[in-house]
Amino acid sequence: MHLFLRAFVVLFAVVISSHVFSQDAKTNAAKNLDYSLIGQSGYANPLNLTDQQRSEIANLLEERLQGLVSSEPSERKNIIKESNESIAALLSDEQKQVFATLLTSGRLQFNFYGEKWSNVLGRFAKQAGLSLVIDSEPSGVFTYNDTKE
Repeated sequence: MHLFLRAFVVLFAVVISSHVFSQDAKTNAAKNLDYSLIGQSGYANPLNLTDQQRSEIANLLEERLQGLVSSEPSERKNIIKESNESIAALLSDEQKQVFATLLTSGRLQFNFYGEKWSNVLGRFAKQAGLSLVIDSEPSGVFTYNDTKE
């Protein structure tokens, strides 16, 4: 019986550690989210953001954009990190979870108006986790607007 109890304790410890590791991995993944898409309705609407959250997020995204435009390339990673942390601080744990799920669902919603093809293709490559390798950019611009995913 003593051996059975010892085996049970070891098994219980393994289950608990794997659960803690899984929770830590989820927490770390949530901390590393890029909130740049949260201003788009396809991401913002399912989060049920309050008007105050929407306003503050819009301001933070505008500050992020201005900071990225006016900064040196070496400073941009830190600007993005600080912006993501500020936006995450505005969200509840449930909203963060929903946002993470939306990002990993494989579904996209996009709207472009007169956008250069390199920007369009670059965005899709980034969302797919791929590198964009292109010899020459298609001519013209891309315009597409849709509310569906």
